[in-house]
Amino acid sequence: MSEALQKTLAECKTEIEEKFKFFSKEYVSSYKNELVAQAIAEQEESQEGDEAPSKRLLLSPPEEDLVEDTTPIMTGSFTKRGGKVKNWKPRYFVVLPNHRVEYYESEAAYNSGAKPKGTMLLDGYKIVRDPNARKIAEKTKTNELLKLEAGEVTYEKYEPLTLEAYHETRRRWLFKFEDQATFDEWAKMLEKCSKMCKSGLLKEETAIAAFDAAFLETKRVCWPWTYRSYGGSEADQLIALFTEHCRRRFLWHAEFPGTGALKKAAYSKAVSAVRASASAIVGVGWKVVSSACDASRETVLETLKKGLGPVVTARSELVGKAVEQLSDKIQPIKEKLLLPLAKILCQAVGAVLSKSIAATKPVYKKETETYVDQVGKGEDAGKKRAVVIQSCYRSMYPALKTMDQAEMALAKIVTKMPESLTSSLGELMDTLMDVVDPITWIEETKEALRLLSRSAGYTFTEEVGTDASKVQEDAATVDASIEAKFDNDAKLVLRERMSALSGTVLSNIIKTQLLEPLTAITETLDGLIPEAVQELISANGIIESVVDGVIDEVAEEAAAAVVPEEGDDEAEAAVAEEAQPAGAEEPSA
Repeated sequence: MSEALQKTLAECKTEIEEKFKFFSKEYVSSYKNELVAQAIAEQEESQEGDEAPSKRLLLSPPEEDLVEDTTPIMTGSFTKRGGKVKNWKPRYFVVLPNHRVEYYESEAAYNSGAKPKGTMLLDGYKIVRDPNARKIAEKTKTNELLKLEAGEVTYEKYEPLTLEAYHETRRRWLFKFEDQATFDEWAKMLEKCSKMCKSGLLKEETAIAAFDAAFLETKRVCWPWTYRSYGGSEADQLIALFTEHCRRRFLWHAEFPGTGALKKAAYSKAVSAVRASASAIVGVGWKVVSSACDASRETVLETLKKGLGPVVTARSELVGKAVEQLSDKIQPIKEKLLLPLAKILCQAVGAVLSKSIAATKPVYKKETETYVDQVGKGEDAGKKRAVVIQSCYRSMYPALKTMDQAEMALAKIVTKMPESLTSSLGELMDTLMDVVDPITWIEETKEALRLLSRSAGYTFTEEVGTDASKVQEDAATVDASIEAKFDNDAKLVLRERMSALSGTVLSNIIKTQLLEPLTAITETLDGLIPEAVQELISANGIIESVVDGVIDEVAEEAAAAVVPEEGDDEAEAAVAEEAQPAGAEEPSA
């Protein structure tokens, strides 16, 4: 290895150490902030006494009436390439509700209760529909980086209808299918699994939230900061991020000895060396930062035992001062960029969401009709209620396929943006669709609608009662009552899911734009934090709270503008006006 390359690898190691220090500081700080915020929220909730009445009208079934849903999302047989022995064998695949994929010797083996041959955790994987094209792109990129004159790159190893689950450091999975329809169906499902499957090792909600916040901040300072999602354990995610960061910042511009294959081998070896450094640094550092969080937890909890009053007062005053100083900077960004973008996102998915909600009604109605019929005939009402609760949830899978259309609707938003908004977004337009992450949002929305259906079924059984002689008599009245409550709750779900979509996008794509100009007041805020609570409150945390508040406010405002409250004539008129095609005439009276 040349002296220059050794120097580059040493620089990579130093860079990884610096980036891990940055992450560690952010993680411990975020962990403290989460603990304090949680304690304040709990105190405020206890001081309020009775909870504010929920706008939801449907009832949620009690925990004891719920049975964990283990019904597979999808099953099917196709061919898989072996891991150690590279031969192809048919296997039976089962996608579990947690989006882990098990595979069995055969369907008969699965039905007989045999253990799976293996399990695939696909979080962080890229599902590749053309492995040959991926290989060509990879080789071409390497040739460009190493300045190799290799001519046109070709690669034809894999047959048509071969699907690849690709990860740079974890096992690569290859599958073959017999027809295009099955190929497309499983490609879509495995893409969902790569987004929805989670294999992180943290279990405490506070620690998970702190890690996510710190990891996002660390991604922001990497070169270039990327919207790519990472999978595996928390340590796996950090190792992958630091390896990619150093490869882009250092190795892409390094000189490698030799020519042709020798250069490629040297480059590959250098990447492996960087990954090994990242693995070693993160392996040791993760234990240290975990211990630091444990210590912080004890410190914070001990301090909070002495009383939350000073913390709540100081935090409230600082947030007020920050809002006062930042309003002039935030308001123009909110009006010209945040709110218009949030409204476009909400409008893009409105029609698909409405169709999916409409598809939910027949499901719960069918299940409640069956309940009335069976209980009216004298069957056990308690057992049948449990069946209704489960069926209203499970039967929703086919009905919610309409939600998949949201991905196409979101892909078109770029073409619908006014020029003023695209110019405000600037370079962020290039990464907008990477940030939207429609698959995750669609799957979370499907879950919200399944829970809505389940609540409708459960509330029906509660209101119609168990008296066999009256169930059929009261069914029509109860059904009308449930439908009105369902419509009310469906509108709330509609707005919540719209807010979740626009809020996530704004948090990821706009937060950097907001935070950078706001850091000017950090020193001012730091000087205002009382010494007694400096361990629990940070100026950066205060600023971020203000920005989060703005984003939440904008997301809710945009959703309310697209789905107005009942009786809000002015908002409904505005929605109707926006929906009116340009140049269309008003309908005659």
